[in-house]
Amino acid sequence: GCYYYVMELVDGYTVGEWIRRKERLDETDALTVAESVIAALDYAWTNYSIIHCDIKPENIMVDADGSVKTTDLGLARAIVSMHAKEQEQEVLGTPAYMSPEQVTGQPDLDCRADIYALGATLYHMVTGHPLFAGEGADDEIMQKQLIATVPSPSREVSGLSHGFVLLLAKMLAKDRKYRPQDWKAVMADIRRVRDRRTPSGHEPPPGSSTIFIDTNESDSVRRHTMQVASTSAKPAEENSSWVARILLWTVVLLAIAFGVWYFLLGGSQQVKDHAAASPAQLSDDDRYKAALAYAADNTNDLVGGIARLDAVLAQAPGSWYAQDARVRRDVMRVQLDNALQAIYKRLDVQARDLISHNHTDEALRLFEKYEGDYVAETAAWRQEQAQMLRGHPPTPTPTPPTPVPTPRPRPTPVPTPRPAMITQEEGMLRMGRTLLKSGVDAASRQATDLASLRTDWPKGGDFDALQKLLKQASETRQAVVDTFTAENGKEITVALTQGPVKGTVGEVAGDRIHLTLAGGADRSFSMDDVDPAEKLKRLGRTGETGAGATLLKGVWAYRAHATDRAKTYFSSLPEPVGTTLARVVDEKP
Repeated sequence: GCYYYVMELVDGYTVGEWIRRKERLDETDALTVAESVIAALDYAWTNYSIIHCDIKPENIMVDADGSVKTTDLGLARAIVSMHAKEQEQEVLGTPAYMSPEQVTGQPDLDCRADIYALGATLYHMVTGHPLFAGEGADDEIMQKQLIATVPSPSREVSGLSHGFVLLLAKMLAKDRKYRPQDWKAVMADIRRVRDRRTPSGHEPPPGSSTIFIDTNESDSVRRHTMQVASTSAKPAEENSSWVARILLWTVVLLAIAFGVWYFLLGGSQQVKDHAAASPAQLSDDDRYKAALAYAADNTNDLVGGIARLDAVLAQAPGSWYAQDARVRRDVMRVQLDNALQAIYKRLDVQARDLISHNHTDEALRLFEKYEGDYVAETAAWRQEQAQMLRGHPPTPTPTPPTPVPTPRPRPTPVPTPRPAMITQEEGMLRMGRTLLKSGVDAASRQATDLASLRTDWPKGGDFDALQKLLKQASETRQAVVDTFTAENGKEITVALTQGPVKGTVGEVAGDRIHLTLAGGADRSFSMDDVDPAEKLKRLGRTGETGAGATLLKGVWAYRAHATDRAKTYFSSLPEPVGTTLARVVDEKP
């Protein structure tokens, strides 16, 4: 009468742990891991049309005998069960390894999504860090998967073969039609790389891969291929090999001569002269040089520089300089984004200070009479802030349903209205949304910020009741964490959302609990990783039964997708807190 299943014990460590221990893996080890992963994924795809959807170093394990295992098919999907309705489902996966089509929620995924993820995993293995590491939150990283690039790993790690770099560029092509079309093609390319050859077929078009390979590196690859061919050629072919070398050195010398003319004899000055010329008078190449000159001489006009590079790309998208133009444009877009965010933050801080001293009119003038950088680009945000300050929040314009999004440049973000201009009811709703989305601690911090700003809200009112309840819930949550602290040094089995884990409890730091597993590996997790049933069991140990415990139960139920149960818990809370939270649940069950 007891249902169970048996799984293989992998008595080893994850590739992620291997990377952390060695800082990075060499090319040979990385390719060995990839070959085993490919064997598993090719079997699943060929026989059952299954894709993994979450390939990353933490989901690849090395057993005690050295064999490599592909694990955690929790997000795996069979193509036959994927329907168009999945367009509306939440995007699932790990941002640093997700393919562009997975980021945009396309329903017709195939094995090429996993090929992209394995390419990102190979990049992580040889560099020691994932794509776009430390470059923003998850949504920003997913946006970068659509439009941004990273430098070739050979710029960071010496000793990588050119064939390996080109293999990564193919696997990480943003448009899947430029990637290898199945796992057998990837395996064949790996064999070529092991033989010190380049992958078969064509390189992705310039600018179409997440790996940016500049012209010099591409030339280096071609020279490398010629050298390999010449060393393996038969004696009868040696003359033609020497001819190729002579031609190659001729090209190199011509390039050096051009460089001397460019930098010493006035060539670079000619580029600057193009900046003043009329665009209609310029050729495509000269228009690109003019755009570069304008960007260099007008660093405060990022909008103008981006517009000129966009015009260049529209005019000559397949030119020799298009890839470089895209990279420069994307860098400038990030710089513009950072500049706008700095302006928003500065104005917001100044306005808060004025409002706190009852100088509302001066705060209005700050938004309406702004004369600093990027007046036009900040106009919509400043107008919205002024309207909110006058007590007339802008009415949101309903947007019609749109098809599956296509990759496009990241729009300039417009921050939401600041808390200083909202009513008490809206403040409670925002608190509830933060609570259900991000948890008790995030909601408590937001409550503290709101309370410090809205001194006009009545003391002992509804908002104060919610804030006190959040404090109780935070204390109760800490009591649950303390149940792990009490087990320090003991071997326990804890139920996580991804399955049970057995180990010895070590350090409990803040919200993170550390376990030492049987093989000596370390495993850490947070309370968000703990299975809801495990949380309730540990909550029972604390003896907490008040409103704070009830609030926690409701949040845990909601985040476990048990919305009806969550509303039942919330309905037993004091009013209007319970009604407010039930309303938030109804907004997005």
